[in-house]
Amino acid sequence: MDRVLVIDQVEGQHGLAQGLRHQGLEVEEEAVSEDGVRRLREEPRLTVVIDETLPSVAAGELLVVLREVSEGPIVMIGAGGETAMVEALLKGADVYLERPVRIEELAARLRSLSRRYARVSGVDGYITAIGEGQLGKIFEQLSKTETKLLRYLLERSGQLTAPEELMNSVWGECGKETSLRFYIWQLRRKLAGFGSIEIMNMKGMGYLLKVIN
Repeated sequence: MDRVLVIDQVEGQHGLAQGLRHQGLEVEEEAVSEDGVRRLREEPRLTVVIDETLPSVAAGELLVVLREVSEGPIVMIGAGGETAMVEALLKGADVYLERPVRIEELAARLRSLSRRYARVSGVDGYITAIGEGQLGKIFEQLSKTETKLLRYLLERSGQLTAPEELMNSVWGECGKETSLRFYIWQLRRKLAGFGSIEIMNMKGMGYLLKVIN
């Protein structure tokens, strides 16, 4: 069963958590942002939904803290607008949804994100091929966005991955191909010093990662 942590204004008095339960999700609630962070530290792989209008702390500040702790997807719900959406995505949200949110759509999105993160976590299988120490040194050099991109490519090592799939994996539906090209360039530049991973651009088709033994 998919497990979700909802951090909202008033615990137990909002229909969001209950609606998600009716959709078959296992939901925990925290009304205080500090409690939400504490809960996520205990279980960092939980899928998180936070409300933009939290009273105790600016939601943007909380989002940064949650992203540092979380190993799973984060969805922010807010009043909308391009500025708010961009800010949320830059601070670590996987998806920004504008109110009103249909519970059925939200539940489907949460399940999709959860599956995506579960697949990416399989990157541990490549530690043997690359070397644990080497892989650790590689990830130390990367930003959070670069890390998500590399982990996704590693999970598909030897397989052609379309740009649209990569953009969705990192930025959701708001991904831009210009951003993808920039971060691929950054990754290649940082990986050049290690020599164990190569990212190939198959023109007009997508990207292919090779692990060089």
